[in-house]
Amino acid sequence: MLINQTITDLLLEKQTFIELPPIPIADASDMNDKELFLGSYFDEKRPLTVIEISHIVSSIQTNLIAKDLILGVAQIAPSQNIQAFLLKGRELVQHIESLSQPLMVENIPVTMKWDYGVEKSSIPPFSEKLMMFRLAAMITENARGYGLAMSTSPRLDLALNYTNFTTEILEYAKEVSRISIEQGWLEDPPHIPFPKIHLE
Repeated sequence: MLINQTITDLLLEKQTFIELPPIPIADASDMNDKELFLGSYFDEKRPLTVIEISHIVSSIQTNLIAKDLILGVAQIAPSQNIQAFLLKGRELVQHIESLSQPLMVENIPVTMKWDYGVEKSSIPPFSEKLMMFRLAAMITENARGYGLAMSTSPRLDLALNYTNFTTEILEYAKEVSRISIEQGWLEDPPHIPFPKIHLE
């Protein structure tokens, strides 16, 4: 924790770290009675709410981590077919640009990228099985984040984007499972041991 804080302070001092968007605290709350609050995909859009901004930033950060993870493991994967499949997944996390658009419209700073943190090493420190397991876990986290964001984002254009993103990554997740099954990497998860009942 201390090391993380020290690094963050240093990055802030050198002005290379983009902080999360600061949100001023309102003096009072107002009730909204306008249909514009929900908006549509094409018409005029209201400003983002604090919750929507929070989920957009969180989704961008998750995608940035996924992109760098995919790039890192793709360059060390021994099998070319696994490597190609991983790089295909890197294209899916280009959701970052779409997620950033509503923030840029309102001049809200987008979180910083970490691409330069990926090393050039091509020596695999762990197995492809573990790589695929970690990728599956990252996809699960991404889908969970999109679902939560969609459920708390009343603006219809945001909800539609989250729906499309979720569909795309779940299709990719299906391929992760298929490859893992073919390679014998996917273990059968625990089940509840129901007793066998013989009916006469």
